[in-house]
Amino acid sequence: MKRVLLFGAFTNYFAQFVIILCNYGANVYLARALGPDQYGIYTIIFTILNLLSLVSITGIYTATSKYVASMPGQAMAVRNSAIRLNGLIAVLFGAVFVAFTGPLSGLFKDRSLAPYLYMITPAIIPFFIYPVFLGYFNGLKRYRDQAVVKIYFAVANSILSVGLVYIGFKIYGAIAGFALGAVIACIAGYFMAGRARASRSFSMKTLLVFAIPFTVLSFTFVGTRSISVLLIKSVLGRNDLAAYYNVALRICIVPHDIAMAIAGALFPLVAQSFSLRDKDGLIKHVLKSLKYLVIFLIPVSASIVLFRDEIVAMLFGQAYASAAEPMMYIAFAELFIGLEFIFLLVLSGIDRHADAMLISILIFALSIIFNLILIPRFSISGAAIATLVSYAIGAVLSGAAVFRHCRRLQGRC
Repeated sequence: MKRVLLFGAFTNYFAQFVIILCNYGANVYLARALGPDQYGIYTIIFTILNLLSLVSITGIYTATSKYVASMPGQAMAVRNSAIRLNGLIAVLFGAVFVAFTGPLSGLFKDRSLAPYLYMITPAIIPFFIYPVFLGYFNGLKRYRDQAVVKIYFAVANSILSVGLVYIGFKIYGAIAGFALGAVIACIAGYFMAGRARASRSFSMKTLLVFAIPFTVLSFTFVGTRSISVLLIKSVLGRNDLAAYYNVALRICIVPHDIAMAIAGALFPLVAQSFSLRDKDGLIKHVLKSLKYLVIFLIPVSASIVLFRDEIVAMLFGQAYASAAEPMMYIAFAELFIGLEFIFLLVLSGIDRHADAMLISILIFALSIIFNLILIPRFSISGAAIATLVSYAIGAVLSGAAVFRHCRRLQGRC
């Protein structure tokens, strides 16, 4: 069992490394090739598609993995039900998205966005189906296959986006390449999973009920970081400012991924300690994770702040020099993002899913309010400050909830 877990961890970390490398390389090229204005449009479209995909990725992935792992004899039935469920949701979202594309482009004060928004509608379906195969392979402990599908997705969308832009399709090529990457990942997952018929059906309602809390938590937590891009465009009406802000987010993805890796390693330890009623072990794991978070993130974040001008110029060029100022706030916001994520995972690990979800919803709402207040006054730096303040509040609230519940466990552990 230990070897299986180690292999699973290694393959997923390797896949994540490839994804980061591909995304970083593709964004550096696209930013330089498209220029701030068009890269800003790509950023807005990508952010919308990413937020839509959050509706499916975490919730259905987790639900598929759970039921495949607990009922391997029905793995194919679970997978097929998950595909049908996410397919139906994707069609519904696509129809709503088409209906509201006009008002949405009006909200961004830019009717020229409408063709690009229509263009991503077909991509919604593969983006909703893709996580089903990841959950299916994870539940069967086929970690290598899971990693391969992730790598197919990352490599395909990066190569296609860069290639289509290079041969002259510009922003349409960047968007099409990203969407086609999800299609290729779905095709790879389908053939790798096999086409055997399921002997019985599995309830889509069961999957949906289990997925909803994880979906809400994922959407609001990740949305707190990325919603600023859309609000910058909506409030200030400029594509280039959205591009500068996205460059700052991209560069700060390194401390972000460190925080996510530390938090991800913590979750199974917390769940195990809770199931064994080991309160001391639970607290020990949490404190150790917090220590590692501080040890790794503070030097990385401080380095980004100190050399932010040089980093922007080296990777994206002087055209994106304006990204350096918001980076100062985003780099340190990553510390609070990591803290909040750790505490939210701990709350989920001790069966306090509702608390984690409510805190995440509150912070998401506060982030929108802070952005709307600060962006008109401080431009993109205001968005970064809003992100920093929101996650700082989230870290305090979720941390207080964790230690309050740990004290209550005293009599039961």
